[in-house]
Amino acid sequence: MPSRFDPPPGSPPNPKPEPPEGGGIDATKRYDVYCHRYGHARLMVYRDVAFVRATPLFSRDDAYSKIGEFVELKQADGRTFFVSRMSIIAFCEHGTNLPAESLAPE
Repeated sequence: MPSRFDPPPGSPPNPKPEPPEGGGIDATKRYDVYCHRYGHARLMVYRDVAFVRATPLFSRDDAYSKIGEFVELKQADGRTFFVSRMSIIAFCEHGTNLPAESLAPE
């Protein structure tokens, strides 16, 4: 069964991001992306980045393809880097505060 994130057959390999019509993530905007690094207690924040695409590290038919999927993020200077799809905890538009509060464990 194909993933809902796979592009439809015959679509261009790297389509240009377009704003969503009925909601969803606007890939033309820039975000602050909060990630959890495996083995670390602290969150990482990547500020002022744009979502480019999600791409697998392994072949799509591999049992671990979702674990090995990465999200490409583009910095303001145009350089790109990848983070694990499963490490992304939250994101908000760049320059806004993440609407959350830190709670102590009970």
